[in-house]
Amino acid sequence: MFGRARPATGFSADLKKLASLAPVPRAGAVLARGELADAGFAARVAELRARGERVVLALAGADNDPAELGCDRELVSAGDGWTLQSISS
Repeated sequence: MFGRARPATGFSADLKKLASLAPVPRAGAVLARGELADAGFAARVAELRARGERVVLALAGADNDPAELGCDRELVSAGDGWTLQSISS
């Protein structure tokens, strides 16, 4: 159909099925709204991740709904540093 016969390999995947098999992210993540270019912010994110925290970086211009992202805390600027703050439901 496409010219001469050639060896080929292919596959198909049901993305919805694969997504349903993926582990559900554990609750308790941290939503981080900041710029990694900010050294203090980047250091705090690295510190949280080193402690085993799941840190979700907010995307500029996106909704970033904490509940949809599984976040119950937010990393906020506080004076000269960054601190964790609970997200009210």
